[in-house]
Amino acid sequence: MNVTHTLLYAADDNATQLYPALKWPLYIVFTLNVTYGLIFLCALVGNIMVLVVVATTPCMHTVTNFFIANLAVVDILAAIFCIPASLIDNIFTEWQLGALLCKVTPYIQGVCVNATAYVLVAIAVDRFLAICLNKDMHIMKRSAIIIICLIWILSFILFAPWAVYYEQYATNSTNFTHSTNQSILLCSPVWSDYGLQKTFFVVVLLVGAYLIPLTVIFICYALIARRVWYRRAPGVVGGTDVIQRCKVNVLKMLATVVLMFALSWLPLYVIYILLYFFHPINSLEAIRWVTPVAQWLGLSNFGINAFIYSFFSQKFRRGFFRLWLCMIWRRTPQRGSLSSRRVTRTVSVDSSSLARYSFLTKIKIQVSNGQLKKDNSRTQMTHLKSRKKRDLSCTSSLSSEKDQTFV
Repeated sequence: MNVTHTLLYAADDNATQLYPALKWPLYIVFTLNVTYGLIFLCALVGNIMVLVVVATTPCMHTVTNFFIANLAVVDILAAIFCIPASLIDNIFTEWQLGALLCKVTPYIQGVCVNATAYVLVAIAVDRFLAICLNKDMHIMKRSAIIIICLIWILSFILFAPWAVYYEQYATNSTNFTHSTNQSILLCSPVWSDYGLQKTFFVVVLLVGAYLIPLTVIFICYALIARRVWYRRAPGVVGGTDVIQRCKVNVLKMLATVVLMFALSWLPLYVIYILLYFFHPINSLEAIRWVTPVAQWLGLSNFGINAFIYSFFSQKFRRGFFRLWLCMIWRRTPQRGSLSSRRVTRTVSVDSSSLARYSFLTKIKIQVSNGQLKKDNSRTQMTHLKSRKKRDLSCTSSLSSEKDQTFV
């Protein structure tokens, strides 16, 4: 649209009726397009990068990162289905996307919000078990898969009423600037009983998908903070200082993700509480202006997690940087130099392996021929033992890094 208010005409009882096609002036429409487009790109690109980094980095194949990858899937799903539909709904007076998306869009948004909340609960419980009770009591990968499946099933069931009661329907445009009797299409829940609609909001949306998860998460992280604080007290062995800082940094990252989830959706919940319980008739115009901002804040939660990971986690920063480098190298024409570097690296690795193999073969031949002298045998066997110790230490460090359930 290239005008502030485009007037559409329709005939009703042989009279020409009109209503504004856009809800807002052009500058607000432009602002909404830019802001919603920004969170759409952040949610889509950032969470795809999170999935790629977790999938391609073996040391990040942990339960915590499995939950984080599932959060990225939720965010991508919300970015595709919810952000564009919410933008269109906030721009146009009439619902533009048809009856099917009128049911699908709010349903997917409710499922995504509930799934995000309970995945954060699963992460908090996993950290609580590993830190406060026993380091071997964290959630195993098979259990994590079962938990994720249960979260998705529960979310789809709880928000099934939205798929049923959300409808595209025609109504008169008496609430707009040009009050007419013209019918326009809207998309909103049409409940048979207002009390039932209010109960669904309180039980499922407010308590089930917001207050209960945040309460459980707060209790878990409060107990974790208490435990970590006492471990940092004087008298703790200094050798565990680096591991302790790593744990604290990861906990800060996860707590920030939870805090941003709570703050992002809080304004929209406040608006719903005002509308359901206080009926602020004198403030409806102010609520009409604030609602798009509150919806944007809620949806921005789907695009902010990748930035939180890159800020707190060195592994994610390195993974994102490596991913950007790969994308840049693929676009540059210097593919020959890159392949030559790969060939050189492969040849150097193979030559070192070959040298080691020839060294061992030489010793075997000398032993079989009886040519290995006593002094040389001691020197060479000592060399072999030191090489073996080096290999074992490398293997143990890799295994210990793999066993850590931190990001």
